[in-house]
Amino acid sequence: MRKLTCIVAALVTMVASSSCTIITADESFHKENEMPDRQLTLERNNFRVTATQAVGESKGFIFLGFQFKSPTTSEALRNLYKNSGAMQPGRANQLINKRVEKGFFTAYIFTRPFVRLYGDVVEFVN
Repeated sequence: MRKLTCIVAALVTMVASSSCTIITADESFHKENEMPDRQLTLERNNFRVTATQAVGESKGFIFLGFQFKSPTTSEALRNLYKNSGAMQPGRANQLINKRVEKGFFTAYIFTRPFVRLYGDVVEFVN
């Protein structure tokens, strides 16, 4: 019974020391992290939406305070393009309604920082 109590106490301590934080980045984050912001106005009916809520993510890894891999916006953007399947070379595609989340998950002795990009893909037609 004492062994079970020790195991439960250890599990409660690990769960209590775990945390997750998500920060929705502001415009300054785009400038600092390789994500250019261009002005695009969809005024005419010359486009069609090819993908909605496309998501790309980049994860890092920190163990005992030593960072082995850091998340990057460029990797998240590559993953967004790959996951959406809508961005194709030779076509007039554009990512709109971009949103960036930056955060981390900490579980006792390691931390998983991440960057997530969300957006919609439109294709311009004649």
